Amino acid sequence: EQMIVLGINSVYHESSASIVIDGRIVVAAEEERFNRYKHGKPANVDNPHLLPLQAIKFCLIDANLHPDDIDLIAFSFDPTLREKYFKFDPISLTGDWGSP
Repeated sequence: EQMIVLGINSVYHESSASIVIDGRIVVAAEEERFNRYKHGKPANVDNPHLLPLQAIKFCLIDANLHPDDIDLIAFSFDPTLREKYFKFDPISLTGDWGSP
């Protein structure tokens, strides 16, 4: 039985998706290739809910998979932990790269 993993990065910029089967990268794609927005979306810490849906769809189609075939979803990291432990520079602007 194969282990099929859908990898998702939707925190900050360069939103992307990938399919890994038994530890081997089968397909990967960045959202910007589909939505024509540089880096896929704004580089904010508060927008991980903006998933790279077009990249996910592309990866599933390219790998000839259905969402039901996915065994595990791997998300890049927990943005709430980043906010908790990262000390923002007091002169950074709200909405700046990685700021809340």
